[in-house]
Amino acid sequence: MNDTSTTHISWKDYGYLTCTLFAITCLQQGKMVGYLAVCLGLLGIGLLWRLWKYPRISKRPSWFTVWICCLWGYIFVNGFLSSAYFGWRTLLIYMLPVICIMIFYTPYRDREMLWQIFRTACVWAAVLFLGYIMLFELSNILSGSIRIGDSASGNVNRVAINLCYLAVVIFYSILFEGKRRLIPLLLVMFGFILLTGSKKGLLGIVFVLGLLSVWRYKWRVYQYAIPVVVLLVLGYFLSHNEYIYNILGKRLDVFYHTLTGEEVGGSTSQRIGMYQLGWIYFKQAPILGNGMGYFAQTSIYQTYSHNNYIELLVSCGLCGFFLYYSFFVCLLKKGWNLAKSYPVSYVFISLIILRLVFDFAAIAFYTDALFYILLFFGYQILRSSEKL
Repeated sequence: MNDTSTTHISWKDYGYLTCTLFAITCLQQGKMVGYLAVCLGLLGIGLLWRLWKYPRISKRPSWFTVWICCLWGYIFVNGFLSSAYFGWRTLLIYMLPVICIMIFYTPYRDREMLWQIFRTACVWAAVLFLGYIMLFELSNILSGSIRIGDSASGNVNRVAINLCYLAVVIFYSILFEGKRRLIPLLLVMFGFILLTGSKKGLLGIVFVLGLLSVWRYKWRVYQYAIPVVVLLVLGYFLSHNEYIYNILGKRLDVFYHTLTGEEVGGSTSQRIGMYQLGWIYFKQAPILGNGMGYFAQTSIYQTYSHNNYIELLVSCGLCGFFLYYSFFVCLLKKGWNLAKSYPVSYVFISLIILRLVFDFAAIAFYTDALFYILLFFGYQILRSSEKL
């Protein structure tokens, strides 16, 4: 099988990934009919392209393929053995884009080509993502005091997290590659993250600016002026601008007062209760877990635990927990070893750290198809220097 080259990048290479990212970020809502239709279309295109252009399959599967097959094999066996409800059809639909991307881009070996495709598709996906929200929620944006994002994914927190992922790639391009024309796009993305009213989104902005600035400037403190100014401006608007305060600032106040014990109730207090209950459930079956869907079906909350670590431990036990996060550790180690000679590694290091932070307050292992794709490209790009 001949390796692809940077001289052979076509609109198909950019378009396929852009369409996949658009489907994940904008169409995962309601019954997901449009999402399923687009994904099945992409799957058909990916299979035909692969059979036509790269019909030979390597006898040795990549470590990413081995990992994802083992992980999802374990999840499905665990789910079918569970006495709780296991929505396996929904999980398959969620994961369809990952299968499409693996089929289409596995033959690619040139890291510069892969990075160029990945970066460009993320930029276009961000533009389409923002445009989609504007199209369906412009009235909410203009009226104020309403959290936006429900039109894109059915969950405002998911919208904020997805925008943070894309912001990592775009901020890297600005900071490391000098693509200043992307600054307006990044600022608009930050604005939309604030309008989702997501505390995780605000934390994501801080980590996006902080992590990449540290990788880029290290101990040159004077270079931190721009990200510090951006954060100060955000802080000012959160506390002094009524429009932003009603959407997010007020929620931050409640969060703070709950943590300090001055206020009881609200989502923060409820989630602390979930974490405590989840730890009790985990100790019932610490090795193999209680089965997929156990927390939602058994607990008084009748929903998932809102914490990826707790949900994994309760559902899949220590076996599933270590299996899922093993690839994160592997890719972090690989990226760190390559970072000095290949700075693009910082993109994937930052993305993994961001995901680990988000996992304290969000479920990812069976819903976040976008992050599986980010891991896939991180693996494909970083493995080109030496075998992972």
